Amino acid sequence: MVIYYLQAPGFLGGGKDKARAMAADIKKRNPYRGAVSWIRVCTDAKDQACSQRELNFLAATYPDSSAVYSLQASFYSNNKQYDKAFAVLDQRLKAKPDDPAALYAYGRASSISGQNLDRGESALRKYIAAPIPTGPPVARAHYHLGLIEAKKGDKASARREYQTALRLDPTLQDAKKELDALGG
Repeated sequence: MVIYYLQAPGFLGGGKDKARAMAADIKKRNPYRGAVSWIRVCTDAKDQACSQRELNFLAATYPDSSAVYSLQASFYSNNKQYDKAFAVLDQRLKAKPDDPAALYAYGRASSISGQNLDRGESALRKYIAAPIPTGPPVARAHYHLGLIEAKKGDKASARREYQTALRLDPTLQDAKKELDALGG
């Protein structure tokens, strides 16, 4: 509902105030889910301090949660703070080397930043071999692999990854756009 309230216009029942009220109510009943809801509200408002506060709360309160590390890495990657994203993920992968969520997040951060490409490729291939049923779709992992291959200069491999992503999810516009840029 928080996402709906953030995206829907008022005449359809949406509204930022409703989203904030819903996030506050969720946090009273379930601090973990409430913090995640607040991160969405904070991100929508482009309030980085608020997002950081909620991420810090999650990291301190739920240090064993794989999702917390992924959320932190996404936050840092989205804000082009790649060193921080990799530091968070390195910490997690040192403790849990086969954590699928951290592997995907590492590959995503590599594909966006252009850094640690070989390790990012390896992480995504491990994720694809054992994905999380409720986690990021395998099609997205192939898309990010395509970005890595393109950054490494291997257009043929990038093309194969984008094609695989589209075969798995024909609606994945990011992969279609990149494939079109490569010439199909």
